[in-house]
Amino acid sequence: MNSNYIRSKSEMRRISTQIAKEEIAKYEVEVCPKCQTSIGYQAIATMLWVLHRDFGWGTVRLNRLKDACEAEFSLMEGIQGLPKFEYTANDCVRGLKEIGVDMEASQYEQKTV
Repeated sequence: MNSNYIRSKSEMRRISTQIAKEEIAKYEVEVCPKCQTSIGYQAIATMLWVLHRDFGWGTVRLNRLKDACEAEFSLMEGIQGLPKFEYTANDCVRGLKEIGVDMEASQYEQKTV
């Protein structure tokens, strides 16, 4: 009998589970970081555009803010060669809340058009 044949439903489940785990692991390594980067840049681009359109920020100020945000993300990811410390966007959310900007509340508000 050829050993390439699946012999039982439990063996099929085991193989399917293993394949699914491998695909999920590959997805987490290859796709998730790209999505996070894309979402981050979309959020920053939206914020920069609003600052330009509604508040009159010019190129110099917008580029300074963009550069500062990118540097902050680099800190969160860790700097190669230095020990990693825990610093996430949630720390920023908590810091903003301390100065009166509640991101948690606005994230759950229902918007109607």
